[in-house]
Amino acid sequence: MACVNWDVVLAGKNNGGLDIGSLVALNFALFYKWKWRFLQNHQVLWVNVIKVYGIDGGFDKMGNLGSGPWAQILASCRKLRKQGLHMDSVLVKKDDMNGEWIWKWHHNIHRGEKLNQLSVFLESFQNVFLNNKYDFWWWDIGKDGIFTVGDTRRWIDDQILPSMDRETRWNPYMPRNENILIWPIIWDKVPIRSNLWSKGIDIQYIL
Repeated sequence: MACVNWDVVLAGKNNGGLDIGSLVALNFALFYKWKWRFLQNHQVLWVNVIKVYGIDGGFDKMGNLGSGPWAQILASCRKLRKQGLHMDSVLVKKDDMNGEWIWKWHHNIHRGEKLNQLSVFLESFQNVFLNNKYDFWWWDIGKDGIFTVGDTRRWIDDQILPSMDRETRWNPYMPRNENILIWPIIWDKVPIRSNLWSKGIDIQYIL
């Protein structure tokens, strides 16, 4: 008989679980990795082929997605959004800009309305700096902004799995198996007589 909800066991240590991780979250993370690859490799041949679904690869496409492997990836990302998991909220486009503007005009502007319009125009660019680098994508929940399946799986699990009122105590100097054995004792989830009685199971005799 199970004394602990399996979803609690799957949850991360920060939520009181054992950080085993759910296969659902792992599957979604593996699918979403293809969106990261699509955005990061905009000059690769297969990315240009995929753009038959749209310039964005079909990730924002509504309606019928068709069939095939890429359609399954799109369907998985759409399913995430329907479940309220907005992965795009942690996918940030960074603008790496510095340097300075160099303006060249066909003729000098000395006075009048054109000079006022030019002043307003230049003022709007006062704090904008450019260079020759491309914009890049940043994964907010990953180390150094890099997408990893492990970090993404944990983030999804944190959204869909239950959270206990305290974190799991984990001793790094003890073997993993011993930490796991101690875990249900800390949560008072060992199938002893009092716990069984609280579940409506009355054991009158101990053999």
